[in-house]
Amino acid sequence: MCSSDLFAAEGARFTQAFSSSGWTLPALVSTLGGRWPAAVEVERGEVPVAPERDLPKILGIYGYHTAGAWGDTLAGAVGDVISRSFAERLPAGPHGDAVVHWLADAPEPFFLYVHEVDLHSPGPVLGANRKDWRQLYQEGERAGGEAGGRAAVLARYDEQLQAYDAVFGRILDALDDAGLDERTVVVVTSDHGQDFFTHAFVDHGVLYDTTLHVPLLIRDPQGPRGVTIDRMVQTLDLAPTLLTRVGIPVDAEMKGQPLQPLLDGTGTYEDRPVYSLSERCHVSLRTADTKVVLRDGRPRRDRTWVEAGGQNAARTTLAEFAAAHPVGDLPDCGASGPAASDLVVELYDLKADPEERTSLIAESPERAVPLVKELLARMGQGGDRAGAALTDEQKRTIQAQGYWGMMNPDQRN
Repeated sequence: MCSSDLFAAEGARFTQAFSSSGWTLPALVSTLGGRWPAAVEVERGEVPVAPERDLPKILGIYGYHTAGAWGDTLAGAVGDVISRSFAERLPAGPHGDAVVHWLADAPEPFFLYVHEVDLHSPGPVLGANRKDWRQLYQEGERAGGEAGGRAAVLARYDEQLQAYDAVFGRILDALDDAGLDERTVVVVTSDHGQDFFTHAFVDHGVLYDTTLHVPLLIRDPQGPRGVTIDRMVQTLDLAPTLLTRVGIPVDAEMKGQPLQPLLDGTGTYEDRPVYSLSERCHVSLRTADTKVVLRDGRPRRDRTWVEAGGQNAARTTLAEFAAAHPVGDLPDCGASGPAASDLVVELYDLKADPEERTSLIAESPERAVPLVKELLARMGQGGDRAGAALTDEQKRTIQAQGYWGMMNPDQRN
């Protein structure tokens, strides 16, 4: 049995956890800040930055030593996004060595954030010199056609996932060896997933469940063991959950909810739609059984994503939808963003169509009205629009990791 399976048996597993974004930076800032994702304009050289009071900063105020470990990931490439939230940054290492060493003599109490092993790229397992997914696909395609290309990608991802699981096991062993396992809450989650041929080639950034549905496991020595929780929760719930667990007041600006009502039955957890954002006008709103996606419908140079409108090509623009249904003010997508006549609305029945392939916006527009109305209202509030300008070096790093092209259709090769 793998480390994560053993770990899940010792704690609580949430089967319906969803991220606030389809890519790293907005998701990470949202998770640590307990806030909705920031509507920054990445294509104009702006990235989200951590709020003044996020989880590690608040814990630091209350006497916790905070440390972060992130290696060859976007969190490290644009380190100022979160690095100033932590008192200490651990050196990068592909096998968790720095984390294991640190835990052997960890200062208590502590909060340790580990984002060190990256599954974004398929290169040498837990190593450097990564290949692009397309390179790996092309190698498999030459040997076995389209099926060979897909098999090569998925096999390498599985290989890296197993390696990641082994590193996770080492970290759990280090907690045990240091005598910390019985007084340490451990949380396993992800900032996003990968689409893997469902709507995109291998990209993330899309706002379908392939990317937004993430694992969430919590092992608390004082919490439930071996339980499965099927309620829909959000990654922005984690910051208020951990603050509540250690008796620290939840910051008034946090939008997430403590998960204690679902873990130990104390209090009430309110079911709320999941709001997710990949860029200023690429957003989604999800309930337990329905999702609305708003995305740019302009032609793309990169054909690795399916065209906006759903795979049944049910294109309805936001301008057309708003003309027929009162849903509120239309969004401002910025000077370089799409107009309302370019934005396409998609509607998915998640029970009948869990892969979100068939948009129902043309045949069931009335079902979308309340969700579109709430989505536009949320966009109009602006959110935590804290942004910082990218340096040229940061831009190059983001481009090298694939994000800049993902967020900028006009910049793709």
